[in-house]
Amino acid sequence: MELGLIELAKESALAFGKTFEELFNTGRYKEIGAYYSEDAELIGIKLPVYKGRKAIEDSFKSVSTQSSTGPRLQRGRSK
Repeated sequence: MELGLIELAKESALAFGKTFEELFNTGRYKEIGAYYSEDAELIGIKLPVYKGRKAIEDSFKSVSTQSSTGPRLQRGRSK
């Protein structure tokens, strides 16, 4: 059985977020893609559906390269 983020303990979910942020901010999109299954679908609001690991990798890379400075992920704190 595969686990989703909803099934992780709080500490594990926070650690995953930190890892994901680091991977994105350092351009390691292939490693981001490795978190998704080959037949995964990435669905966003007002975005196309990205189907498959490679398409998901490419979507993160595309988002990052759309800005000359590149977007950065930064974890926030909920109040």
